[in-house]
Amino acid sequence: MDNMYQNIIPSNQRKAPRGRRTLGILLGIVLLVALICLFPLVRIMIHQNDYKQFVSALSTATYRTSTTGVPTAEMDGTTISIQKDNVYGLYGVIVKQGPCYIANEQPQREPDVHLTYGIFGTMDLWDVPLENDPNGFTSGVYIQFTSTTEEKLNFSYIMVGKPLRDIMSLYLSPELNSIVE
Repeated sequence: MDNMYQNIIPSNQRKAPRGRRTLGILLGIVLLVALICLFPLVRIMIHQNDYKQFVSALSTATYRTSTTGVPTAEMDGTTISIQKDNVYGLYGVIVKQGPCYIANEQPQREPDVHLTYGIFGTMDLWDVPLENDPNGFTSGVYIQFTSTTEEKLNFSYIMVGKPLRDIMSLYLSPELNSIVE
């Protein structure tokens, strides 16, 4: 019995098995790399989901406003009432282009176009320069949509493929719509 107590090593003199520490460090590194790799995918999935909610809210605002009231656009100091066909044309261009780029920061100037969908929401459009676009586009349209319905959606992104000047000439020009006095 006397030898039994002599074989016990005090806790301050014990050595941890080396395999467990190395395994813990490796697992930590693997988890960190996995998180870094998954973050962009998760961000894109969230953006896609938010875009679907935006399209739904914009569809509702477009339909309800075009049938019950007249949506308006403010640009260059002029306010216009947008005709029904032009409201749907603008909606079609936005939906056709898709979510494009995730917007990082809203432009620090007044929007080029401010659209009001009555009580259903507002949308601001900015012409923004693009850098390193793989398709060669030099500018895009920064879109900021705010829904004032019960969903309280606030969504922004950058659309490419159709410059703001083309959108304005096709759907938002005073010649195609009525100027509000």
